Amino acid sequence: MKSIKAIIKINPDTLHEKEVLKIIQLRLMDVSSSTREATLDLLWQSLTQLDYEEEEKTQNFQASFIKKYLSVIVERADDTSLGVRKLVVKLLSHILQNSSAN
Repeated sequence: MKSIKAIIKINPDTLHEKEVLKIIQLRLMDVSSSTREATLDLLWQSLTQLDYEEEEKTQNFQASFIKKYLSVIVERADDTSLGVRKLVVKLLSHILQNSSAN
């Protein structure tokens, strides 16, 4: 996850590639709760630390992010780890507060 985090920090659009989506989905199903937390933290940082200067590009990124990752985030809402559930609530809250009414 560390290497993916570094790549995404340089180019957030990497999150929208199929291979990255598969890796994130797999890591969210990992046996280790710390791996699941780290993966959700990666998604949280990617969503909240967008470095786009244009608001339209930011909105497009968020819309695409929601389309691809919302279902995998929601699946973790009943996780056995409290830390994972807290991150899910944090992510969903941010998504709801910042999504447009489209």
